[in-house]
Amino acid sequence: MNKAFSLVELLIVLIISCLLMVVGWPLFGNYIDETRFQAFSAELTGHLFLVRHLAQTTETSVQIDFDANKEYRYQCVQVDGPVRRVVSQAEPRGGYDDLIGTHLISGFGLAHPTQKKDITKALSSTHAPRFIFAPKGSSSGTLVFTDGRQRAVCVVVSGSTGRFSIFRQQKGEPEWRNIF
Repeated sequence: MNKAFSLVELLIVLIISCLLMVVGWPLFGNYIDETRFQAFSAELTGHLFLVRHLAQTTETSVQIDFDANKEYRYQCVQVDGPVRRVVSQAEPRGGYDDLIGTHLISGFGLAHPTQKKDITKALSSTHAPRFIFAPKGSSSGTLVFTDGRQRAVCVVVSGSTGRFSIFRQQKGEPEWRNIF
């Protein structure tokens, strides 16, 4: 008795494997994109905490600059008189990360999470294109990052206190979710 597999049996296994990959890959790819966007949201939250804390503890102005640049998404800069020192910056890592930026998704219909009016600009700040955190207070405004497809994160900064809230929304969801 021959214990080998026939060519037909091997082809059937190969076809089933290919079908599983074709069906499963988009689901897995979406999971990876969601994880990367969550990581970006957490990184942005950490940088906002850093900037606010540094301003309060060093009694200097610290800004988070969103000026469009291919090398970084934003920079955290400590300003002490004429001296400007880069504290940290968020660099795109390529691939999906390159899609995340301050651009609005057409047809997304983003309503402001706290004011309920439509968001018309990706960055609206009293000191655009940056938020400046001082020892007491900060710029006020709204910042939206999207992946250009279906995910958005919105930062709302209160000028009088320097406190901020961070919201997330997926295309098709009726409301923003407060994540911080």
